[in-house]
Amino acid sequence: MGRPRKHPEPPRDPNWEPSEALRAKVHYLAWRWSLDRPDYLKDLYQEGLLAIWLKGETEAPLNHQLRTAKNRMLSVRKLGQSVDGKLDRSYRRPRPWGMVSLDHTGHDAASRSRVEEYVVERLAIEEVLALLKPHEVETLGLVYQGFEYPEIAARLGQYPHVPYRTMQEIRRKVRRYLRWSEEEISGKE
Repeated sequence: MGRPRKHPEPPRDPNWEPSEALRAKVHYLAWRWSLDRPDYLKDLYQEGLLAIWLKGETEAPLNHQLRTAKNRMLSVRKLGQSVDGKLDRSYRRPRPWGMVSLDHTGHDAASRSRVEEYVVERLAIEEVLALLKPHEVETLGLVYQGFEYPEIAARLGQYPHVPYRTMQEIRRKVRRYLRWSEEEISGKE
């Protein structure tokens, strides 16, 4: 016999029927998160209700049930249709990487210095990105793509103030990195 589970299965009522208010609000959430993909509406609605039932929140307050449904809907959107398991294109945009050939830069010093500047910039950017947490990199990417803070919060399923605070934290880390690199440079001279 194995060890007892740390967190036992929540009680699930097999005869649970959601209230009309819950059905309407979960349907609204599903509609809201499927505006760009209307074929997701039924899937998101069912996934939201299923998540409430699976977590045993059938008797929980309405706002708890809606939070559970919303979190599940966002997870399903990230994965695409529940059967294919692929990331949804609207969730992760492809990164545009520019290719610069270092072999054929020309023979003039000006073109070589532009390539060197580019490489140094890229290395500095990579060093800064290595300092950031994954959610900070994701937020920074969305800001770079032109999204406003409320859009980022909605896209990532966060409170509206979270992207703003995340960007403050990123700025603080970058300032600290720049101070450190200036001290490194001045210490070598």
